[in-house]
Amino acid sequence: MPKPRLRPARLRDLKDILFIERISFPTPWTPLQFGSEFFKKGSRIWVIEEAGKIRGYVCFWEIADEIHLANIAVSPERRRKGLASFMLRTLVRYAKRRGFRRILLEVRERNLPAQRLYEKFGFRTDGRRRSYYPDTGEDAILMSLSLD
Repeated sequence: MPKPRLRPARLRDLKDILFIERISFPTPWTPLQFGSEFFKKGSRIWVIEEAGKIRGYVCFWEIADEIHLANIAVSPERRRKGLASFMLRTLVRYAKRRGFRRILLEVRERNLPAQRLYEKFGFRTDGRRRSYYPDTGEDAILMSLSLD
């Protein structure tokens, strides 16, 4: 498999992003929600490609001196191959180079693989939002990574 390449998403990537989104999350973002991210100030979407095929994406927001990681997902057939780690490692380097102070996120309490990934990168649990996800009533675990 060729080396993965991370690049800014283009509108023509939306179909692939939405496919990965739908198979990755119980309540996926809608095409309108994702499409609007291309035009919001401070919103960034990157896709990861292997052999010209989009295998995953990361969506984040730059807010003041923080980055809020909104979404990260990898196609099921390419999970556990290091692609999410590659995206997260690149995001952390990007944030440090640009002078951001921390990265924040919410993760479903039952999404233990994602929590382990974030912990591997040094994210710490900051708290919990009770019944944050309306589809399941599940709590969100708040996590952050200090970049100081």
